[in-house]
Amino acid sequence: MLRKVDVLSKQLNKQSPAEEGKNDAVLFDRFLSQRVALSQKDINETANDSDTVKILQRQNEQLRKVLGAKTNLNKETMDVLRVHEDALEQVVALLRDDVANSHQSFVNRVRSKLNDELIPLEDKEFSLYLDNINDVEQLIQVSEIYRSVLRLSDSADNTHLRNSPN
Repeated sequence: MLRKVDVLSKQLNKQSPAEEGKNDAVLFDRFLSQRVALSQKDINETANDSDTVKILQRQNEQLRKVLGAKTNLNKETMDVLRVHEDALEQVVALLRDDVANSHQSFVNRVRSKLNDELIPLEDKEFSLYLDNINDVEQLIQVSEIYRSVLRLSDSADNTHLRNSPN
């Protein structure tokens, strides 16, 4: 409001700096006419009225009304803002709960998949590995037996060759 009064004041002072006292009254009437319903008669009376005390009293009364209206509007706005802040806090709390529940649900699904699918697959793979190890051990044992048989066969052939009359 003060900026608007200042702008109006500068405009009036540019127009006619000689009549500063009347310009101030006209300035406040213009300002008030933008905010309250002032008739053209009130503005003309201010321009023509020579009793500055009456003019100032009337303008002060109207300025108090404007200030009271602005104060009430600001209070109402602050009340609405408090309601909206409370609602925002509730929405944020609900969103946080939803995110936490969603995260917990995701963790539970991952654990379930891990316990129901991955661990049994790992167990199955490990048992196949153990079976393969047992098969390899059996192959090693068969290989050792075969080597022993070959040695025996080789030594029997060598013994037979030494004993044979060529």
